[in-house]
Amino acid sequence: MTREEILENTTRTSILRLVQANPGIHIRELCQKIEANNSVIRSHLKVLEAFNYIRRKNYLNPKMTLLFTKEFPEKYDDYFVIWKNETARQMIQLLLHEKLNISDLSLQLNVHHSTIQYHLEKLSSFNLVLKQQEGQSTKFTFNNEKLEDLDKFLALITSPPLPQV
Repeated sequence: MTREEILENTTRTSILRLVQANPGIHIRELCQKIEANNSVIRSHLKVLEAFNYIRRKNYLNPKMTLLFTKEFPEKYDDYFVIWKNETARQMIQLLLHEKLNISDLSLQLNVHHSTIQYHLEKLSSFNLVLKQQEGQSTKFTFNNEKLEDLDKFLALITSPPLPQV
């Protein structure tokens, strides 16, 4: 098969269009939107990957696979792990404007301390949040060095989708 013939299959074309319109989409989401089972979607994904239409990024913690078009900048892949979680997004919004400790975040978001701690560890692992000791209190703030990348990421995901195939 040629690269062009790959897209003669309507399911593969639908998958590619969904990945273009929803960078960072999960395989589970594809299955739901296309109304096909996991094995069917995975077989089509293998073909699309083999012909360089899409790529995947696997994460161990949390265990997930995100899908992107080949053209989508890899630099922003990790932001999707965070952005897909509402609590993490809310934490970023708060930490952009002020330094907060775990208790402050927990109260403002009405989320348990352990959940806040989990997300802070995740945000720290992507170097999006900095920990600062202030007396007896440990406070967290957004890493301003990542602000430009975050702005570019947000512009990329809120801009019109790439041209359809």
